[in-house]
Amino acid sequence: MADQGAGHPLFLWRAQGASNSVYLLGSVHFADRDMYPLDPVIERAFARSPNLVVELDLEREAARVATLTMREGFYREGQSLKQALPAELYLQVRDYAGALGMPAASVTQMKPWLLSLSLSVLQAAAAGFEPEIGIDRYLLDRAAGKRITALEDAELQIGLFSTLPEAMQVRFLKETVNASVDHQTVGQLLDAWRDGDEETLRALLHASLDHPDGAELYRRVFVDRNRNMAAAILQLLQENEDYFVVVGVGHFVGPLNILELLEEDGVATERVPGSPRDTD
Repeated sequence: MADQGAGHPLFLWRAQGASNSVYLLGSVHFADRDMYPLDPVIERAFARSPNLVVELDLEREAARVATLTMREGFYREGQSLKQALPAELYLQVRDYAGALGMPAASVTQMKPWLLSLSLSVLQAAAAGFEPEIGIDRYLLDRAAGKRITALEDAELQIGLFSTLPEAMQVRFLKETVNASVDHQTVGQLLDAWRDGDEETLRALLHASLDHPDGAELYRRVFVDRNRNMAAAILQLLQENEDYFVVVGVGHFVGPLNILELLEEDGVATERVPGSPRDTD
């Protein structure tokens, strides 16, 4: 995986097929409005690609995501989160969620995996960042005239978490509550993305590897999906048109990431440098 020296590094790579180019952008799923427009190099690569490939087509899958979330993410009558958690942890979770504006009645009906994800969104929002203006959403909103395809569907994305053993879900929830994600932490992540700082992003996104069950969670959430995504990218490289692929940046850093898996299959990726920055 060769890096070019000009310009600051981006989380953008190019793979060359026999008749096309496939651009690979590592995204963040939440942002602030200062993120936009993106670096001109990214904007130009996106503009000249007639095909956009995303993890999940947020527009087409919205209703299915809502249906599956209701079915898989909430306890049935007679069950509750209070029964699933130790009493001390339940009180901690309830109070923490309440501080973020989530009613106790909602907390007690959510399964641990869904509550963890919901709290993460509320944490980011409280810190001033919005999932509605994440990079994937930004590109989808500007994809008029492009063919849009998705690497995954609602069933896969919901199933990633809903099929986790309950003990792992509880640990995931506990770590979410203890993470104390604040404006500074989220800002560090976005600054690392802007600067192309792989080491910092890897540390922030994959800290769970050092925790109990971390390797299994990483395998489920990243490695298994990375293999499927890399296989799909290999197919795109057989086409005649250019493609712009945008998936979470965590899939490009860390062990067995997409770039490593492509390299194992003989596909070289070139990191695309950003525009020169004004140093005044």
